[in-house]
Amino acid sequence: MTFDGDRIAGALGYSVEGGSVDIDRLMIDPSYNRKGLGSSLVTEVMSLQARTIVATGRENAPARALYEGLGFTHDRDIEPVAGLWVSQYSRHSLAITGAVADDHR
Repeated sequence: MTFDGDRIAGALGYSVEGGSVDIDRLMIDPSYNRKGLGSSLVTEVMSLQARTIVATGRENAPARALYEGLGFTHDRDIEPVAGLWVSQYSRHSLAITGAVADDHR
């Protein structure tokens, strides 16, 4: 969680299973959008395991841009419920794996 005084500015929920961090939700107070809080929270949990996974709405352009900007790879789109499309992403941590990153741009 990130605070501004007594006010919660942002929060991230995640679980760790099988060597991966699974980001369940990322919430930023709209008055704090585009100030780096989301990137900061995601970067912090990425350091916990060698792999981080996340899913977001396929039409959620700001979230997709955030994850792609942090080096996540778009793995696939799925339709878990008719009409609801979700984009799945993953990223391997260079600090933990020691791998050399490919530039996906």
